[in-house]
Amino acid sequence: MLWVIDGAGALTSLGVALYGVHDPNHPLWFPALASILCFWVAVRTVVRYGCGGYFWPAPALIYLGLTFIMHHLGFFALYYNFQGLNPNPQAALNAIWSMNLSYLALALGTYLYQRAVSQKPAAMIDRHYAAPLKAPPERDGLLVPMLVVFALALALSWYQVRGTLPIFQLAKLVLSGQYDQALMLGTLSRLQLNTEASYAAQGYIGQMYTAVIPMLSYIWFAFALITRKRRYIILAVLSVLTSMTLLLAGMARAPVLIYLIQLALVNILIFRPRLSMKWVYGIGGTAAAYVLLSILLGRGRIGEGFLQNLWFKFAYAVERVYLTNSHSSVKVFDLFPEQLPFRLGHTWINDLTNLLPGPGHSFTGEIYDYISVFKFGTASPHFVAEMWANGGWAWVIVVSLLAGIVYQWLNLRLLAVKARTPLKLALVGLLLFISAYPAVAGGLIAPINQGLISIALLYWILSGLARISLRLNGVFTSSQKSSMPQATPAPKPSRL
Repeated sequence: MLWVIDGAGALTSLGVALYGVHDPNHPLWFPALASILCFWVAVRTVVRYGCGGYFWPAPALIYLGLTFIMHHLGFFALYYNFQGLNPNPQAALNAIWSMNLSYLALALGTYLYQRAVSQKPAAMIDRHYAAPLKAPPERDGLLVPMLVVFALALALSWYQVRGTLPIFQLAKLVLSGQYDQALMLGTLSRLQLNTEASYAAQGYIGQMYTAVIPMLSYIWFAFALITRKRRYIILAVLSVLTSMTLLLAGMARAPVLIYLIQLALVNILIFRPRLSMKWVYGIGGTAAAYVLLSILLGRGRIGEGFLQNLWFKFAYAVERVYLTNSHSSVKVFDLFPEQLPFRLGHTWINDLTNLLPGPGHSFTGEIYDYISVFKFGTASPHFVAEMWANGGWAWVIVVSLLAGIVYQWLNLRLLAVKARTPLKLALVGLLLFISAYPAVAGGLIAPINQGLISIALLYWILSGLARISLRLNGVFTSSQKSSMPQATPAPKPSRL
């Protein structure tokens, strides 16, 4: 895999360098070259020391990919105040160089941790895929408790969405070609979801369909792939469809795409991935799903007929991925410290207090107030933007270094999981992505919002029940053996 990274890095760097020779006065050619080189160094370091040269979805690798695509590239467009989103080019330039320094610091953290331990990722990955897939009979003891949890979570989720799923009405409008009515219904539904009164436990009940039901579907999905039993195949199909339907109740596209990515990660943990055209088809299919969801949910401009709507939604999807998240990040660099003082770690303290029931202070909500006329919702500044808001250049370097160490520690911990059981596969697949999620949606609070605590609690409960089931199964087997008649041993031959 390293030769692919080196080839892409060398060709891209050469192209940008030649452009710099052609136009040395261009203000962004050198920051662009530096960005490519720093990103190249970071990805190569993570792949070598975190993946052993193999394809392995290490948290740091996912984090880097999401960072570059969903934030860093947009900074260059915002330097020119694209669509009037950023009147301060210096803020975009500071964001570009902060990302570059963050790449290098994260790579250094990965390297230092790997040098401090004796574990070798390449050998650990080989052992992971060499380990047999296990779904022991005693694990069937989890079936009834999981069904009970699923039913309870489904009931709470239905209460949370107020017993309404406007997605079906939207689909009917889209299929009948009524795109303007779909846009209006989608906008009104999102407005209602964001402004209706909340209660203390709302966030935790909401995690029933954002975390608990999806995790159960991942477990049943793994059971279905490993055992090929009909009951698990049926449960997997029904739970996947239920998860996607409930996630669409929030009228947002990102939760559905995140769900599908995590489902793919569970599949990767079961079957060793190989670089092939399937990855091209998968990426293309993901992009197409994002565009189709924009049509289905009534997002962006509307046009005459399906094809014009398809083009408008494609343009809106590109803008949403490359500019909207980048805008919120650049806004942080514009606000701190010229308009607002550095927070010196207080945003992360607030993230911890937000674990408690009741209203809390959200850094993402605060930034949203500065970039939108609507006073509800949240923005999605990158984790590096949150580092900057807390202390500028020094905090970007130090926190990125610590992030590299933590990511590599987590990566090796997940690789050290020996048993490839459905429960472990689902947990590891979730942690691989959720730990990297600060790159997408608003800093350190993002994993908490994605249901990290609910997932950990559900895993603890199910693993405890599995141990009880195993113990009871062992006791039953022992009692069976003791009740069986024992054969009389044959007399030993006497020596002459």
